[in-house]
Amino acid sequence: MKRIICFALALLLMFSAAACGVNGPADTNIETAPRGTAESETLSPDTAAESVTEPVPEGPLQDKAALFVGDALMTEVTVDGQKKKSLAGTVAEKLEISDVKNVSTDGVCISQIPVPYGPTAASLLEAESGNKYGIVIIEGGITDAARAVDIGRIVPKSADMTKPEDLDLYKFAGGFENTLLTAKKLFSDACIGCVIAPKLTSDRGCASDMRRYAEIMRLACEKWGVFILDLYDEETGIEYKPETALTASTDMKVYEGNGPEYAVDGDTSTLFWSNGGAYDGSTFTVDLGVLSEVTGINLIMGSERYPNNYIHEGVLEYSSDGENYTKLCDLNKTNRVTKCGEYFKARYVRIRSTAFDNEWPLITEFEITAEPVPGADTGDLYRPIRMSAADYEKLTERTAEFIKEIHTMKREPVFKIGPGVCDVASVLADKRVIYYGDSICDRTFHDDPARTVYYSYGGRISELYGAKMINRGKDSASLSTARGENTIIAQTGADLKRSVDIIVIEGGVNDAMDSAPVGKISDMTRENFDPSKLKKSTVAGGLEEVLWTLTGNHPEAVIVYLIIYKVDFDMGRLKKMDAYVDMIKALCDKWGVVYLDLYNDGWFNARFDIKSRVYSNDGLHPNAAGFDVLAPVLAEFMADTYVKAKQDKAE
Repeated sequence: MKRIICFALALLLMFSAAACGVNGPADTNIETAPRGTAESETLSPDTAAESVTEPVPEGPLQDKAALFVGDALMTEVTVDGQKKKSLAGTVAEKLEISDVKNVSTDGVCISQIPVPYGPTAASLLEAESGNKYGIVIIEGGITDAARAVDIGRIVPKSADMTKPEDLDLYKFAGGFENTLLTAKKLFSDACIGCVIAPKLTSDRGCASDMRRYAEIMRLACEKWGVFILDLYDEETGIEYKPETALTASTDMKVYEGNGPEYAVDGDTSTLFWSNGGAYDGSTFTVDLGVLSEVTGINLIMGSERYPNNYIHEGVLEYSSDGENYTKLCDLNKTNRVTKCGEYFKARYVRIRSTAFDNEWPLITEFEITAEPVPGADTGDLYRPIRMSAADYEKLTERTAEFIKEIHTMKREPVFKIGPGVCDVASVLADKRVIYYGDSICDRTFHDDPARTVYYSYGGRISELYGAKMINRGKDSASLSTARGENTIIAQTGADLKRSVDIIVIEGGVNDAMDSAPVGKISDMTRENFDPSKLKKSTVAGGLEEVLWTLTGNHPEAVIVYLIIYKVDFDMGRLKKMDAYVDMIKALCDKWGVVYLDLYNDGWFNARFDIKSRVYSNDGLHPNAAGFDVLAPVLAEFMADTYVKAKQDKAE
């Protein structure tokens, strides 16, 4: 009898184990972690055992209520030119989920921006707080990337220690952590997953380069214990490029076919030109097509050949209805007006002359940065996601499989301070840092006398994070000998026996300005290296000597190379530095130097917006405000690189 009872109990236990899903899910592209497997390369192996998938009692997928929260990707999309139901709706059909709610909204942000702009993902979740869901799927970040929202940092605390007041909601990282915190708090019994959007084609901000946003989403999901369907590295034909409705008109006469449309075509080689002087009340109006939130204006009147041909007395105005206008600013006898960060809603922006002018007005470019206001009657502008039927099917199928795999599971939070998470100030405080570079690095090359000591990124990093600075940067220095003895290698001599924690190198701008030869990488190794054999008149030869010298004399230091952003300065090869950048990266790889490539960083170039002249007065050198943007990005990279180097050495 006892044997029969034991046998029955054994069968019951086997049946229960199978029903509870003790065995992990089948191998798929979702990020699940078996016990003892490292969750991410950015996390230390000693934390891997903490990250496990915890099975929960399994129930039919169709009986679970599902909530989808996202942006344009989860709303109605255009597939092969035809409107299609939302991606969330198609996924629900594939999974035969009858109880599904999609609160996704085109234009929804993860972060909270400084002015009212509609809902955030967290606020959409909060609106559902009275409802019960078994599955919650979060997607977002496209709108934030399109607006080049600041990235921010993951709070260096575990999920259970992170409080709402710790989060900077105006940064993407803070907004995304708040989204996950809200989801975990409101739907603690639900299976929560995150979909990271695939690569998009877009001309908005840095929506076509969302790499940094995707990195934050991965790290935050690790920290908060949220499953990830990571599609970012997949190439697709998905577009986030709404048809523009922008037009320009004027009541001034047109000279020889140089119509108003040429002032809004994004091409500074074309222009609008009036056939006669402006009168009191003459207008030039840009119609944005829909009510929009305007975040930037770049007005260029006159030209290099005719610098005095502009409206000398007038005003810049905006309107939502085309009838009632509000003054934004006076023109004040200037041929250039730049406005950035002064948010206002408008459909029309115009120049209005307030006096007779003999000069024939010429407008090279009237650039307006704006986003349609959510809820406005925008037609296709309000449904900007376009894709092929094949991409749509692939996306819906992958999302459905993802939900099918995770719907019975929960994921444990994992957290350890490491690259991408570390507290920058605690890492850099009291670290000895040497900077080598040209005028962008040089602390005496400044336009802000009140902050001379803290000018350049080196000074800002010392001021903000407490690093100890030695700045050897010098105006006009080059990597090659194109400018004689004013080279980067000449700056290193005084420090070869100095103990240092971090070295930052920047250079190549003056070489590109002088169109110096790129050169070739030598086949020499450290064992047989002879600097006299290098062709130092080339960038490759000059830089290889710098890297060989610094890595050999400072083996204990963390060395990073700063590759600068794209510039708007037309001299030599400055606007086409690709070959120089490729050479710098290849040499850094050869000598084991980590580089921060801002030149190819879509987010930074959109954020820095070099053409706006807000963060640079000349299109090349950062001004005081520019260094305030650049310094934290470099400091975070330095801290991340330092922490990772120390972790690798410890292993």
